[in-house]
Amino acid sequence: MSAAPGRREDFGVALICALPLEVDAVTLAFDEIWEEDQLPFENAPNDYNSYTLGRLGKHNVVLLLLPEMGKISAASATVSLRTSFSGIKLAILCGICGGVPNPFTDDKMVLGDVIISKSLIQYDLGRQYDGRFARKDTVEDNLGRPSKEIRSLIAGFTTRLKRNNLQRRIAKILDQVQRKALEEGCWAKYSRPASDEDVLFESSYLHRHRYKPACGCDDSHACETAQHASCEELKCDLRRQQPKRRLEVQAANGHGPGAKPQCRIFTGRVGSGDTVMKSADHRDQVASEHGIIAFEMEGAVVWDEVPCIIVKAVCDYADSHKNKKWQDFAAATAAFRPRRSSVKHITTYPSSTERKTQIALAYSHWFNKKFPDASVFWVHASSIERFRLAYTGIAQECQIPGRDEPDVDVLKLVKTWLEDGQRRRWLLVIDNADDTEVFFPPTSRKTDITTANQPSQSDTVVGRYIPECSHGSVLITTRNRQVGVKMTRGKLPIQVVEMTDGETNELLGSLLEGIDFTTEEASLLSSRLEHLPLALAQAASFIPENSSTISEYVRLLDQSDFSLVDRLSEILSVISLLDRQAIPRGIVWEYCHTRLLEDAGSADDSNDNSVADADVDLALTTALGTLQAFSFITKASDDSYNMHRLVQLITHKRMMNRGVMDRFSGDAIIADHKLKSKQPFWEREALLGPEHPDTFSSQTSLAYIYGAQGRWCEAADIHLYVLEQHQKVFDADDPQILIDKADLASVYVYLGRVAEAEELCSQAFEGSKRRFGDEHPMTLDCMGHLSVIFEEQGRLAESLRLRTLKFEISKKIMGLETPKTLMSIFNLAWHYFELGHLDKAQKLSEELVTMQKRVLGAEHEETLGSVKLLADVYFKKRWFSEARELDEFVLEARRKLLGNSHFKTLNAMSSSARTWNRLGRTEEAIRLMKECAEGRQRTLGPDHSDTIRSLQVLKEWEEKLAEATRVEDDGSRDGESGRSSPCGPGEDSESDSRSSRADRTAGSTGTRGSQHFGASSVSSSEDDDSESDSGVRLGEDS
Repeated sequence: MSAAPGRREDFGVALICALPLEVDAVTLAFDEIWEEDQLPFENAPNDYNSYTLGRLGKHNVVLLLLPEMGKISAASATVSLRTSFSGIKLAILCGICGGVPNPFTDDKMVLGDVIISKSLIQYDLGRQYDGRFARKDTVEDNLGRPSKEIRSLIAGFTTRLKRNNLQRRIAKILDQVQRKALEEGCWAKYSRPASDEDVLFESSYLHRHRYKPACGCDDSHACETAQHASCEELKCDLRRQQPKRRLEVQAANGHGPGAKPQCRIFTGRVGSGDTVMKSADHRDQVASEHGIIAFEMEGAVVWDEVPCIIVKAVCDYADSHKNKKWQDFAAATAAFRPRRSSVKHITTYPSSTERKTQIALAYSHWFNKKFPDASVFWVHASSIERFRLAYTGIAQECQIPGRDEPDVDVLKLVKTWLEDGQRRRWLLVIDNADDTEVFFPPTSRKTDITTANQPSQSDTVVGRYIPECSHGSVLITTRNRQVGVKMTRGKLPIQVVEMTDGETNELLGSLLEGIDFTTEEASLLSSRLEHLPLALAQAASFIPENSSTISEYVRLLDQSDFSLVDRLSEILSVISLLDRQAIPRGIVWEYCHTRLLEDAGSADDSNDNSVADADVDLALTTALGTLQAFSFITKASDDSYNMHRLVQLITHKRMMNRGVMDRFSGDAIIADHKLKSKQPFWEREALLGPEHPDTFSSQTSLAYIYGAQGRWCEAADIHLYVLEQHQKVFDADDPQILIDKADLASVYVYLGRVAEAEELCSQAFEGSKRRFGDEHPMTLDCMGHLSVIFEEQGRLAESLRLRTLKFEISKKIMGLETPKTLMSIFNLAWHYFELGHLDKAQKLSEELVTMQKRVLGAEHEETLGSVKLLADVYFKKRWFSEARELDEFVLEARRKLLGNSHFKTLNAMSSSARTWNRLGRTEEAIRLMKECAEGRQRTLGPDHSDTIRSLQVLKEWEEKLAEATRVEDDGSRDGESGRSSPCGPGEDSESDSRSSRADRTAGSTGTRGSQHFGASSVSSSEDDDSESDSGVRLGEDS
């Protein structure tokens, strides 16, 4: 018997079950179970969960039985689990589920098989309309992907070798469970039922009475009595069962019908719902639409709270013929026993090193002892989603009335309940409140046009939901001083003092077990790292991984080489432009290699051997080690790193202030491209297999980058390659094929290959309608893109019809103020602008801008796009002063957000030059157009049509200015230069070819609007910003 752990933080794995029979089976797989009197701790305050604590192999494991089935119970229990056991790094939701059979294949699922989740979907989250259900599928409503570590773990189970190994392990665990059950006299419960007890009926064959006409049963409905009766009682016709090829093959190989085959493992998407699936027709429909292999009820709320894997065994086929014969055996089969390597692979540094959280915990315990009748609530506030989940747990735990209403605002509900004067004393701990945008709306800018109609608070932030009353206290922990000051209404937050030498020695001793060091070495390291617990934890991770010592680590920190400091700054700038989670080490290696070549004076880094890989490895190890030491980055795995969002934002701000955002953006893209190009497409296909979903992900991502840069030919080549390869694997109406066709069509529009774009987009449009229906988001995306193609072909009436239809459907399904509906309004307004209906375009654009400011924010790119369109409308109406104000706002915002060389910034620069010229500010217009032309030469190349057009206009303006100056010197045009532009209207030739019709459209008169804020256009009267419609990747939201 091993000693029981002394702290709740020593438990790293949680097993979660929804049914007692699942817990009964799992406990039989434990190597050791500790009774309550063996443990020196209890649950955290207000945690009423029932736990079984024990050991599985070398893991200390928490087994949680949910109070009842379903998401609501799981939400409350999971929040309490995290409160009591803060060291949990992996949760395994284990038990039984309903499987989705695959008839007439040798790999058909049978009862007793094990399901492992690759992803999870809430298939019943959405809106019920008359005759149909629309699932919510926005980014906010969908569950995120598992972490990279979990994805890697599960990916191994998809290989034949590791899947077979796991199947053998499951067989051993099942044998252990059955042996222990035999000792306890309940062996029969966990023996496998005979194969002839595994019956799968045809989907259309309903479980109902067939010989009781008065009971209410018919071909589509079963009475309540029938729903609770067994198949034997109803005499269900076994001739209507579907064949099971696996069992037939087994029988053909000499095994009888009573043979007990080994279970098989299936990995894939699991569907999580609020109700038990008991309809074969509905099962097949939902499974086909979302690619689901099994159904369960609790995973959705656990999935986003802790790193989670769902491991469940199939006990029925999720149809009306459900029975309980297989439940106990399936529960035993799913008694998952994590291996040490799998859990170690996803372990992160313990949160106990973050001192602010420990202080908050200590204060909470003191508060609870001081006020025994008081309540303590803990809210993790790193994101809006986690804040909302914590409030949901409070609502359920405290049984707040109205919590189960379908349209309840749980944040407002909890706040109001806590502020009620009838409540007793409480403490609310808001932990990790580091992100300003979680609590407060974006800071408004100085310019009036950005603050007009700006709401005081945004619906997407949670600062307004922190309760304030005399009987409650709020304790907030944060790394962000700005957040602390704002949340305490200007009062200075309490700064956590640095750790003492004794505390740092104790911390390093616990983190560097097995490594000898002196007290003096520990004190020296702590002083170099400013006594920061998180920095000490990073150092303690780096030292053993690099076979280093504390003294060597201190020498690394003490290096005063200014070239190292510069290199660190450059590396930090490049990686800040990548996704801050799982930053690949290979990209940093490529960047270091390029920079060392430049330092060596090499002009061609592809063939020069002056820099050895060993030199790059040394520079890389030094740089990454130093960045880790100061907690700028943290190690996520052997080949990737994470960056805290605050570090990323500060680095971005520094680059913008120094004007180097463009340079480092290009460096990041180049390094990423070089890394990918080292592994050819065919090599990845050989490695992963042609049917693997990640085979073409790098090519598609690169194509999107090329498209964003305006490198349409290269983007088209990659999209075409991916489409051709996918067509070898998928059916014509597979969603992946539809997305590929839409992507390729969007690029062909930019290349002028409109006929080919129409054919591809029409195929995607019709395929999406057949597969998903007329009102699916992907169908609407295709509809919008097809309208752009029709417009390019001059089929304006058809284009307007599609745009109007898309807007009406989007408004009906999603509401008015949603991003997709707002984009539909934009497209409609732009179409009116193209047709010369300027009053309609102006009215729609002004209303659109007001809504986008409220929904997206003043400086969101789509909002800027609508500002741009409104500026174009004003320009065509000859309201040049109003157009100039909006053009200037767009230009400055894009300079700040995108940099000076981005093609959208250059488009805004061209438009601003146009308005300055019309207002007679010729020198300013020429200066801007010259900057635009030079930027396009660098970004798009000298032969690009936009570059050529900018140079032509610049030359025309300069010639006309020179002529006007000469005439003025001769006295022939005395006094006229201040009244009109000497350049005349020649800048109209700077219109993009994709929008030249807009410049030839007759203007219209109308009442001047008061709107002083605007949007971005797919096409402007001067310059085309068509990023908002035809530039959108169709299907990316589908």
